[in-house]
Amino acid sequence: MQVNGSIGRASVSKTEGWGFESLLTCHFFILSIEGGPMKFIEEIKMEYAKVTWPNKEEVKHATIIVAAMSVALSVYLGVFDLIASRLLDMLVSSFGG
Repeated sequence: MQVNGSIGRASVSKTEGWGFESLLTCHFFILSIEGGPMKFIEEIKMEYAKVTWPNKEEVKHATIIVAAMSVALSVYLGVFDLIASRLLDMLVSSFGG
């Protein structure tokens, strides 16, 4: 008679019985791809070539917008902080603090 150690134990897997296959780690995924890792890298290069990259003017325009928004937000937060700290100081000093 053979004793099975898993009899009477609850499953450890949270997905068991829900129709999910266990996920393989990235290392095993790359090794199990049809054609091997080199074909996988070639396919990545092919997809990379399909990307439409922004031209110099678009990058320059987006950079200016990000810089301007960063300055505007920092000024806004600085003014809000100044007003809030002054109001809080007035409130504390009016109660004898």
